[in-house]
Amino acid sequence: VQERAGTPAAATTPSAPLRVAAIPAAQTPAAPAPATAAIRSGTGDFVVQLGAPGSESEARATFAALQRKYPDQLSGQAPIVRKTELAGGKTVFRLRVGPYSRDDATTMCTQLQAAGGQCFIAKN
Repeated sequence: VQERAGTPAAATTPSAPLRVAAIPAAQTPAAPAPATAAIRSGTGDFVVQLGAPGSESEARATFAALQRKYPDQLSGQAPIVRKTELAGGKTVFRLRVGPYSRDDATTMCTQLQAAGGQCFIAKN
């Protein structure tokens, strides 16, 4: 075993106290509005389309059924039914709710989809 004699040990000098920054606690994002919060229609350029049946009476019956199935989202909403002629001569009755701002329409459709419904956002 070889020993090195005469090698001075590394000199240690006291240093200033080490400052450690506190790590901020993970911030919890604000909870989104509960899925049961009904969006009220008002003013805006967007609607949420719920279907496009072949008759006005079918559109109104569909809306009544959807209100029963999704009361948290559709209670207090009134249907907007628009007769539309499609290419090829087919007539449909677009079933919509609104009007809403783009954000409110997105929220409404997202809530319906989360509850199992189908919809899409359309320009009013």
